Amino acid sequence: MQDIVQTTKDHGNMDRLAWDLYNIPHHCSYLALSDEKGDTETTPKPLIKELLEQGGEGAYLVSTSAPIHDTKEGREQQQPPLIQAKKCYERYLREIDGARFLVTMEEPNATSPDSIEFKIDGAGLSLDKKLISAAAVITSSRAPRAG
Repeated sequence: MQDIVQTTKDHGNMDRLAWDLYNIPHHCSYLALSDEKGDTETTPKPLIKELLEQGGEGAYLVSTSAPIHDTKEGREQQQPPLIQAKKCYERYLREIDGARFLVTMEEPNATSPDSIEFKIDGAGLSLDKKLISAAAVITSSRAPRAG
């Protein structure tokens, strides 16, 4: 990723690094950001930081991975996905006023994941209403009565 950013900068084409939808490399591993995982959050290398800052307002980050847990075990694991990397991505998503960080195996929930779909039209990029409405139904519906 650093080589891509450096080459793009060398050719004066930083505008080509602008993004609204970012598929996080390597299943949310810290190695796509830095050489060090970090204790609580991965600190990206300078060129990767520049890339993350190119996201547009309302942008989405998507981790194609298993659920990411902020637990003692989650912080100590060595294999992706890693909570330290997720926290880094979330930091930059907040800085660019992005929309959401999504994990494929957590949407609309971890017990029943489904595909994530985006819509691109004249208004730009948006999350498909199917996912939004499914999450709303799951969190706002009353449990059926038994008996």
